[in-house]
Amino acid sequence: MYEVLVTLSHLLAPFTPFIADALYRNLVCCGEEHAVRNPQSVHLSQWPAPKPEYADAQLVADMALAQRVVSLGRAARDAAALKMRQPLAEAIVGVPSVREADAILGLADAVVKEELNVKSLRTVTASSDLVNVSIHPLPKQLGSKYGRRFPAIRQSLLALDPLTVAAAVEAGQVVPVTVDGETLTVLPEEVEVRKSPKPGLAVAEEAGYLVAVTTDLTDELRWEGWAREVSRNIQELRKKSGLEISDRIHTTVQAGSKLAPVWQRFGGSIAGDTLSVSLTQGEVMEAFTVSLKLDGEEVLIGIRKA
Repeated sequence: MYEVLVTLSHLLAPFTPFIADALYRNLVCCGEEHAVRNPQSVHLSQWPAPKPEYADAQLVADMALAQRVVSLGRAARDAAALKMRQPLAEAIVGVPSVREADAILGLADAVVKEELNVKSLRTVTASSDLVNVSIHPLPKQLGSKYGRRFPAIRQSLLALDPLTVAAAVEAGQVVPVTVDGETLTVLPEEVEVRKSPKPGLAVAEEAGYLVAVTTDLTDELRWEGWAREVSRNIQELRKKSGLEISDRIHTTVQAGSKLAPVWQRFGGSIAGDTLSVSLTQGEVMEAFTVSLKLDGEEVLIGIRKA
């Protein structure tokens, strides 16, 4: 247990330097025999040496997969101009294998849903569930190669299943087509695969992995997103007001009736996040104030130390 706690103090040091140092000094610098051979501060000591026998290769691979999914999910949100503070209904993850789908679902609650700020997550193994795929034969390449036969090749290529053609092209494989009883080959660089998100989705893709997020927002999701925006502004106002991190405050919000559901539904979470012992609606009289707009509505926020 002693070694575990000392190691923990090292791991905490970059994030909570004072608590980590207090823990370390209590363990190794208070008359213990360890104090003779250990530095007097955790910040002067050596980083713990990793133990390869403790490594879990599968867990490392699963976390790398989760990081890729989160990165793609954020790219999808950016493409739809959806701020990370805005909760979304669902993320849909397209992966090549069932095993990877199980890995993502296993890490959904612990990592992925929180990082992407979505209410639910599901997986699919076919990209057709997320995007519409279309095939576009390239006339410059195929025309110079086959001349007058290009229209027939184009017609034959478009008659094939677009998902099958897309899979072959993305894998760098040739696509066979039949023209006048003769089998010809179309090279991957002679075809363009175009993908567009299905309605209500924003999609990002990389190396066979796709992540889609829903873009339709319910009133409940909008209210929660606005509540998070209010909390962020109050936290910034706390800093500008010179308050200590542990100081409790009284908060007043002045806004139109359109935003009343935000305070009714999420007032408690706003108060908890900002250490507000009270959150009231009315005329702002406090010295420290900040204004913002939510859905075109002007909001004035005032705080004072409790």
